[in-house]
Amino acid sequence: MVAVNGAALPLPAGSAPAGLRVDEWGKFLYIALPGTSQVAGYNIDATTGKLVKILGSPWNTIVPAAGPVSVHGITP
Repeated sequence: MVAVNGAALPLPAGSAPAGLRVDEWGKFLYIALPGTSQVAGYNIDATTGKLVKILGSPWNTIVPAAGPVSVHGITP
């Protein structure tokens, strides 16, 4: 688990959260999960700041077994 704003987020077994990234609009939080080759995503409630897991998250990546160590955002 990782704590964000005092709230514990359950993450997949074997993961060790590394990089955190909030998108430029403050709507989403993404967490790199080394050891699982996955990235977890959460919606950020604009009023309460509560995090809600995005359906289908965590997502598999193409990063080898060591997994991702950071998350970068691209603005469309």
